Amino acid sequence: NLLEGLCVTSGVAPPSVALVRTSAMNALVAADREHAQFVLTTGLVEQLGRLELEGVLANLLGRVKDGSARYTTSVLGLLGPSARGVKLLASHLGEQRSVLSDLAAVDLTRYPPGLIAALSTMGEHGTELADAPALTAPLWLAPVAPASGDAPVGELQPLSLRIAVLSEL
Repeated sequence: NLLEGLCVTSGVAPPSVALVRTSAMNALVAADREHAQFVLTTGLVEQLGRLELEGVLANLLGRVKDGSARYTTSVLGLLGPSARGVKLLASHLGEQRSVLSDLAAVDLTRYPPGLIAALSTMGEHGTELADAPALTAPLWLAPVAPASGDAPVGELQPLSLRIAVLSEL
């Protein structure tokens, strides 16, 4: 029901949804011109409340609506996590892509505390997925691997930064 309501509000066609059984809390969106696919972890679905889950779904829908999910899916499909692919993603989507998608989600839900609580809970319980291919990292809502000292340009911003930005609203 949450997803259907957000799709109507945002004007985005309902995506397909798949679940990955893991206690990690994360979500992914991949898209082409006509369809979008959400992948949610069971840890995310089982541990977030209704308002928090709405914020996460709004974030993913915002990426579909603004075309960044399709662009990211296309670049990764063609170039993989290569230096050129990372450079294209950073130049087209910007280094603050995660923060911008958080702001788009809040614009849709009109309730920053929901997404703030979701990101906070995700940070506490963990977002890392050992089996997630490195190629898919830019498609996820939160980092799927530990942050490295040599983070490439365009890597997802830390949850703490995103929470701080949303807290200022």
